[in-house]
Amino acid sequence: RNLQREEARVVPENALRETHAACLRGEHPSGVTLIDATQEDALRELSALLHVPTRDLSSYAQVLHIGDLQGCHSPLEPLAGAWRDDTFYVFVGDYCDRGPENAQVLRALMPLAARDNFAFLWGNHEDSLHRFARGLVAEDDEFRERTAPQLIDAGITPQQVDVFCACLVDVFQYSWHQTKVLVSHAGMS
Repeated sequence: RNLQREEARVVPENALRETHAACLRGEHPSGVTLIDATQEDALRELSALLHVPTRDLSSYAQVLHIGDLQGCHSPLEPLAGAWRDDTFYVFVGDYCDRGPENAQVLRALMPLAARDNFAFLWGNHEDSLHRFARGLVAEDDEFRERTAPQLIDAGITPQQVDVFCACLVDVFQYSWHQTKVLVSHAGMS
């Protein structure tokens, strides 16, 4: 699979073999803290390591997690204009790319980022969004060829996108009554 990547992204075979051998030996880079996920206090250790504050959401009637929209606004339409103040919404990232409605997605989400009952995570597709916001060329063909032109045609400026990107977090940790939840975009190894 490595050799099927575009030339600039191929990892030298010796680096792959050395990394694989180190994994088999149970080695890890110096400066990396290992947390045993089988221990009862693993979540506490991970939280301390990440310095992630725990937000108490117990005052909300419910907490909804909304997955990757991937440029599709249609799944949001039933909620549009009906966002509830007694509900906390956690969007888990990947707001753009792949779908045909990238501009509509951002137009719907950007104003919500200022509300207290919304959290927005950074997904891998937000890297391209951030590059757009900073005036850099996206490394992803999908973003360069489809998403960016849609945003530009809709009048969405890099400055607006930059404000939105500044609201994104890598992980979001909360408690809801007796439940503690750590939300990330694509899980954790």
